[in-house]
Amino acid sequence: MTEAKWAFEVPGKLEIPYRYFAGTFSSRWFRALRDEKKILGCRCPTCRKVFVPPRGNCERCLSKIEEWVELPGTGTVESFTVVRYAEPFQPHKPPLVLAAIKLDGADSSLIHLLGGVPPDQVQVGQRVKAVFAEERKGRITDISHFAPAAEAKKKAEYKKPVVQKTRAKPQAKVKGKVKKPAAKKPVKKTAAKKQAAQKKAVKKIVRKSKRSR
Repeated sequence: MTEAKWAFEVPGKLEIPYRYFAGTFSSRWFRALRDEKKILGCRCPTCRKVFVPPRGNCERCLSKIEEWVELPGTGTVESFTVVRYAEPFQPHKPPLVLAAIKLDGADSSLIHLLGGVPPDQVQVGQRVKAVFAEERKGRITDISHFAPAAEAKKKAEYKKPVVQKTRAKPQAKVKGKVKKPAAKKPVKKTAAKKQAAQKKAVKKIVRKSKRSR
């Protein structure tokens, strides 16, 4: 056997375009994303587990699932990875953060993009909220990405404060002139108060005369 190689390995990449038929059950999930901007989960009738994305049969007890539940769109990051290389099928330029997100009310995780936060600031346990795309086509990308819950809430609920100007009440006018508020009249002293004041004055005079002696 000679030292020369008789076989060679040539690295390459293969892209195969295809169409996936979601079926009547899962199509309900994609329609909710596109038409209602809602994330639905399906609940197993036996073990009562809620799965998202939906599945026709429970992965635990194999029961047939037909019940739908609406999820709030908020959840918690269970794990994540940072993609730092570019591929033509990626929706955005790297770095990309792919996170396993457990939505509130669900028992399974949804893998999706995490945006609105630098990759080095993503943490396990971080609260996030779904941000829907403006143009939706019945695909998983109808959810544009998940963003930190505090920032998503701030963008959704922020409204410019309305400054209400209060006007001073106009003063009453009498024949074209501004009516001034009436001055308070002095309170008249009664006769008893006058006598008491006179007695005090007399006592002061007597004390001064005694001291001068």
